[in-house]
Amino acid sequence: MANFVYATKKDYLLFKNSLFTLLHLVQNDLRNLFTFSYTFLPNSLENLITIDVDANIGFDFEIDLNLNLIDDKFNEEEIKKLFMDSFNKFNHYFNYDACVNRKKSINIKFKDKDNPKLLHSCDFAIAYKGEENEKPLYLYYDKNANRYYWEETDIDYDQLKEKIANLKKDKNDRWKKARKLYLKKKNTDFNKKSYVLLSETVDEMYARIKK
Repeated sequence: MANFVYATKKDYLLFKNSLFTLLHLVQNDLRNLFTFSYTFLPNSLENLITIDVDANIGFDFEIDLNLNLIDDKFNEEEIKKLFMDSFNKFNHYFNYDACVNRKKSINIKFKDKDNPKLLHSCDFAIAYKGEENEKPLYLYYDKNANRYYWEETDIDYDQLKEKIANLKKDKNDRWKKARKLYLKKKNTDFNKKSYVLLSETVDEMYARIKK
């Protein structure tokens, strides 16, 4: 069993500010090829950053890289490679390791130089939402088939943020209860990403408001 607790702002604020700077450098670096905005996912925004105090996994951020336009000039593999190459240009300024190409993300890790300890990591997912799409498409990588492809997400993050806002307004402290439930899920369900667990938590708590 894990032992996740909520990280304090003091624990993560310095790293979060470094990520802002890193993202701005990458935006400027790629500006002549394509442009993008970025979004910290709700589990990285709503004071929901967790850390397992008994394990060497640190805490993690999850950030969407939102392409403003998919240009036919670049295929899916080229888009991801351009992002990874750009991040790798600047990662060392902030003591991040080189990028790792994951199924749905680009992963970077920050380690303690003096001790073999992982302090935190960040997953960047490449997304695009065209006018015809209700939910954003995400760029996936199938390592076994060496294939890159776009696929729609199951989670509507705008709707998730709206539900969180409503939970915070609830007079029965349901947001406080949601935070407890989310932490419980983090400590018992290790097969799902944080944003999936948060979505499930919010849906469960939000359903109680509607009853």
